[in-house]
Amino acid sequence: QEAGHQATEAEELLQFIASTETSLGTEGAATILCGDLNATPGTIAHRILQNRFQDAVLHEGLPSYPPDAFTSLKPDVYYFARPRGQQHNPEAYPEWHRQKGRHEVIDYIMYDQTALAAAEPIAVPRLGIDPPAANTSHGDSETNTKQAPESQGAKKAKYGLWAGGWGFASSADKSWETRRLDPTWTPERSHGQLQLGIPNRLHGSDHLPIACTLRFRSHAGSTKRCLDQEPVVAEGGEGGEQAYAKKHRLCT
Repeated sequence: QEAGHQATEAEELLQFIASTETSLGTEGAATILCGDLNATPGTIAHRILQNRFQDAVLHEGLPSYPPDAFTSLKPDVYYFARPRGQQHNPEAYPEWHRQKGRHEVIDYIMYDQTALAAAEPIAVPRLGIDPPAANTSHGDSETNTKQAPESQGAKKAKYGLWAGGWGFASSADKSWETRRLDPTWTPERSHGQLQLGIPNRLHGSDHLPIACTLRFRSHAGSTKRCLDQEPVVAEGGEGGEQAYAKKHRLCT
């Protein structure tokens, strides 16, 4: 999958962005790419996109993703159902299925470094660690901020990521193999050990939101900030009075 359609789609996406900029006459514009890419850091698709864009998580103080980073967090799940591919076969005997949980980064914000810089990088969620404060350091030489020691943010896993039950015991996986066809079997749980996973009552999705603060780079002599005023008819005012909305644009 990594070497297949995801890499091809990443290349096609870059081609689409380039052709769109060309058709609009906006080459070198401040382009931002964000979304669920279904590709984890370091995969071919992710590296292809990094040829054009800067990952808003990575910076001088964090050159790679920590192993416990995630934007999607799914718990282990056992369920009793007909075998895969035979869901509509009434003669198929149900069996226990296991869907292994995982935490992974598949959501991104990427930006064009020629026009933009990260004033505040993404505080990527990490298992058992609070998101770092906004004053994290990064690789932008035009802004110099300090990063608090990681130990200050280290805490136990938050209840906000609790799936609502105890985690499965290590013995559950072994007994699942031998009791796969037993409808009375239930997977053993480890009392007192939280099972982490979303969605839950606090998070309506198995993805957590990510955000960063970007700013325009200053290029002395090549760009300047222009201020235009456009008349806009105010809605809901008596007599249809006019209001002026300020619109910013970059001028070359």
